[in-house]
Amino acid sequence: MAALAMLIVVVPHFISALVRTYGWIILLGDKGLVNETLAGLSVQGAPFQLLYNELGVVIGTTSMMLPYTVLLLYGVMRGVDRRLLAAASSMGAGRVTIFRRVYLPLVAPGLASAGLLSFILSLGYYITPALMGGPNQTMIATSSTSR
Repeated sequence: MAALAMLIVVVPHFISALVRTYGWIILLGDKGLVNETLAGLSVQGAPFQLLYNELGVVIGTTSMMLPYTVLLLYGVMRGVDRRLLAAASSMGAGRVTIFRRVYLPLVAPGLASAGLLSFILSLGYYITPALMGGPNQTMIATSSTSR
């Protein structure tokens, strides 16, 4: 399962960022797959405005930064010694307690690194905010070009 999830996350990263962004534009457009599916399910308010606003930029940028985050976290999570989790379990800790008191502190540096890496890459990311945000959405990467 982990290998399949990794494949699903990483393979789209081999496609050009411009092509992926245009794919999101097609999916999230007024007549796109997402809105057509929601309208077909009779969701009240469909079609939604999913492009040319902050929501579109967040969706697009998240999909572009996801492989970096997943790859970094995968390495950190695989490095956690399972014997520590087993020891906590043998001492009577429940699953939530093991996660909160043992696992989360061990992966916290990786979470911080993944967040920082994604943030820094997003600061200079231009293509997705320019195409999916439209002229009314000013992001840090596009603010110097709009003047």
